[in-house]
Amino acid sequence: MGVLRHALEVPENITLLAVKGRSRVVGFGIGVPAKAEVGIRRAIMGLLPAQQTWYLSELGVLSGFRKNGLGNELIRRRLQLIDRESYSQAVLRVSSSRDHVFDMYMKLGFEDTGCYMEVASRRLNGRVATDRRVFLSKVLGPRDGDE
Repeated sequence: MGVLRHALEVPENITLLAVKGRSRVVGFGIGVPAKAEVGIRRAIMGLLPAQQTWYLSELGVLSGFRKNGLGNELIRRRLQLIDRESYSQAVLRVSSSRDHVFDMYMKLGFEDTGCYMEVASRRLNGRVATDRRVFLSKVLGPRDGDE
């Protein structure tokens, strides 16, 4: 809830919820301008222009709803909603383990920047662990997400 609350406070945020029935959230996608996230802005400095870069910060799909294209659709919809007059790049962080999520982003036209970041994240069991993430970026065309 803290992540969602923070995102909703950022002007221009794009927050999508995939809902089953009337109220069951089964997936979500959040994006904000990179300039709004100090850690991201610092990490991409010299790599991408932070003022023109959109950060796809969060994506989640409940396990029973994965592998049906929902995550892919949440990514495409967020890309479609980015203001192309203000933002020319999209960036995100993904596990450096090169798993199926990494492959999904690559199929959507993202590229490995070679820039890594250590990220502390809370697990479902409440423990905090550090993960190594790689930044992926994509140049935004006039109609990204319509492919």
